[in-house]
Amino acid sequence: MLVWLGGDPERTAGAAELTLERLCRELPDACVTLLADGPEWHGLLRAWGPRFPECREIRLPRATDLPQLLFGMAVEDAARPWVAFLWPGCGVEGAGLRTLRRAAVEGAGLVYGDLASPPAELFHPVQPGWLQMADLVPMHNCLLRREMFGAAGGFDPSPLRQRTFWWDFTLRLSREAPLVHVPVAPAPAAWEWSAFPFRPREAGEPGPAESPAGSGPRPPGSRPLAVTLLSGLLDAHQNQIFFYNFFEKVAGRGLLTWRTVLYDRCRPEDLAGCDLAIFSRPRFPEVPGLLDACEAAGVPVLVMIDDNWIAAGREFPRFERLFTPGKPSFEVFLDALRRADAVLVFNPVLEEDVRPHARRVLRLPANVDLAAFASAGSEVRAPGFLAGFAGSPRWEPSGFRGLARFLGRRTDARLLVMAHEVPEELREVPPERVTFVPWRHDYAAYARALAGLRPDVLLAPLDASRFSASKIPVKFLDASAVGAAGIYSRVPPYTDHVRDGETGLLVENDEAAWEEALERLYADPGLRERIAANAAREVAERYATERVLPAFLEVLQAVGRGR
Repeated sequence: MLVWLGGDPERTAGAAELTLERLCRELPDACVTLLADGPEWHGLLRAWGPRFPECREIRLPRATDLPQLLFGMAVEDAARPWVAFLWPGCGVEGAGLRTLRRAAVEGAGLVYGDLASPPAELFHPVQPGWLQMADLVPMHNCLLRREMFGAAGGFDPSPLRQRTFWWDFTLRLSREAPLVHVPVAPAPAAWEWSAFPFRPREAGEPGPAESPAGSGPRPPGSRPLAVTLLSGLLDAHQNQIFFYNFFEKVAGRGLLTWRTVLYDRCRPEDLAGCDLAIFSRPRFPEVPGLLDACEAAGVPVLVMIDDNWIAAGREFPRFERLFTPGKPSFEVFLDALRRADAVLVFNPVLEEDVRPHARRVLRLPANVDLAAFASAGSEVRAPGFLAGFAGSPRWEPSGFRGLARFLGRRTDARLLVMAHEVPEELREVPPERVTFVPWRHDYAAYARALAGLRPDVLLAPLDASRFSASKIPVKFLDASAVGAAGIYSRVPPYTDHVRDGETGLLVENDEAAWEEALERLYADPGLRERIAANAAREVAERYATERVLPAFLEVLQAVGRGR
């Protein structure tokens, strides 16, 4: 049990005493390490250290107000395989921590309980893509496997991470080892790190998020653009493609800073001081109030939409309850379009439908981060022809029926499905010939997994609705990124991006046409290779994130700086 003692003593000393008292009562036999952030806390060590049968101490000669420093030292020095964390104001529930310890299994990186106030859309286990958007692992209601601390890179010691070191660490850890959830209620905590009362700064002392003293003022307009991205929890893939791909390319270049806040967790003060608020796929009840807050603070608003919700409710009964006139989600969405300073889209059909509702519409081409797909491991690929599908559910069944017919005849061919479930049309394929990979909410994990499987052919069936015509050609980009030859429905957006016979095959939505295209690629490896090479070259030249980046930055500057 690692207990950090620090912060503003006038506000946290009493809370620290209560935390230690509760720890002594709830877990009297705990192995404890007391961490004193400066001499103000040495007295507590003398008073409380002897009360624990097994107690270590780490003392710093002066306060740092960087809890990650002492926590990091203590994790590396820990004698037990699992560690827990406390700080002033944390309650302690011995029964809950014992439950977590019983659930701690080899292979898990971390075992965690419930959040005090979870986002409405949250389910478990927490996905890496969600951790890009929100701090979702309760530090005082978890156990960390000590050996995974170094494997995940430890805590970032930067003062910029004073309040977010744990969030940053759990995101990295989630990509290295499983996070295991156990339904354990959290003990109350007086402060999370976002609101913890650190020491007041002395006059002239730089704050954790400020430039070092002496760096001098920036010329007007030269400071980084401060961006706040507002999002729903389940929009992780969209945020990665349309925002994080670009943000990660400019990290450390002084062009912009960014943070993500979930709609149902955002407060007006989260928007204060930002230069641009981006509302990603706005359809949530909190959106109107947040638009009001932006208006009151003079913060420009950019709405991003990549799905044609205007057409969705008209064309598909399953969307009627969400996206038809009078439905709350639809009215919130339209209100956001009207009130935004600009609306960002990635498709000309969607641009046409959005334009009557928006003051200004900006359109960018789609992009793909090819580096994400190039980072796959070197696992050995099983021999044979591998064809399949990767993505969200499709409502055009002809492609899957054609694939089933092809697999029924070519018994040496194998099926790849990377989705929420195997489509009904393909469930008769013998299990030993099926590679099924559950859908990944983390885009980086999705890209690595798909690239590592190295499919020969990927299918992209799509219906001929206006809703579907408004999408980006993501299946074309993904197939090209992993070196697969693609077969696509002869409908927009694929007809606007795929050159038939050169960068892919375009087919009618007829199962015989899909089967014929599969046979053609199966029988002609040279054609497969030429299509894959042509597509990879074209995507790298036109759609690689680096190619689209200048236009993306211009959009942010134009809206954020009022141009």
